[in-house]
Amino acid sequence: MAFWSTNFGESDTPLKDPKRAFRFTITIDGIDSQQGGSLMWYAKSVTKPTFTVSETEHKYLNHTFYYPNAVTWNAIDITMVDPGGDPDSAATLAGIVSAAGYTPPTKATNDDMTSMSKAK
Repeated sequence: MAFWSTNFGESDTPLKDPKRAFRFTITIDGIDSQQGGSLMWYAKSVTKPTFTVSETEHKYLNHTFYYPNAVTWNAIDITMVDPGGDPDSAATLAGIVSAAGYTPPTKATNDDMTSMSKAK
């Protein structure tokens, strides 16, 4: 259990969180055990969203022109802190991934050839 979820003071005092300059939260709507709810976790670090613009090359006589093409978003990395207690963030995220269709392999030769799908 994390040290900030243990009450070291009196029984009627609230839990004290560690002192820090910033606190970032992650909220995902619609995955709470109650319908229409949302869960909130703490984020330790997050990379900023970035995008890449590809280019199209066009040659005309002795000249080459470059025009912008499609924009693709790069992946972000989130390091989350599980504050302990209920709900468990690791179990909840594992449930989200399995609800999307991921089935972890149970043996060395995986006969189940299903994959994740947007339809689920």
